[in-house]
Amino acid sequence: MIQAETMLKVADNSGARRILCLSPLGGGAGKTATIGDVISATVKEAEPESKITKGNVIQAVIVRTKKEIRRRDGSYAEIDDRGYISREANGAPLRMIGAMQDITERKQAEERIKHLNLVLRAIRSVNQLIVKVKDRESLLKGACESF
Repeated sequence: MIQAETMLKVADNSGARRILCLSPLGGGAGKTATIGDVISATVKEAEPESKITKGNVIQAVIVRTKKEIRRRDGSYAEIDDRGYISREANGAPLRMIGAMQDITERKQAEERIKHLNLVLRAIRSVNQLIVKVKDRESLLKGACESF
């Protein structure tokens, strides 16, 4: 859900990099916007030498969000919600097409990989100490200092 004051990354070739949502304009109900809704936003960061500059007020369509949804069992599922706008030959928007994907397992796998990388770095540090240090006390002291 996107609401006023939400910072967003821009995924197009307009030259804007980051925008700040001023308010949802249409398509959604109330004060929040989601996939397919139009928002009013101000450009906070833009690429150098692009037509859009910092401070410009623009309208944007939300095409991708990531959020957590609570399951009935109390756990949370991370959802990647994305869509795109199908257009007619003259460029007029025809319809919004999209899909939601549960990315919980992917996120858990990424966290597991981060943890395993930390473990491997620790093993590498201890192995380097074993090669360099000959006495046991210096080895233990060095191992404790490296963490």
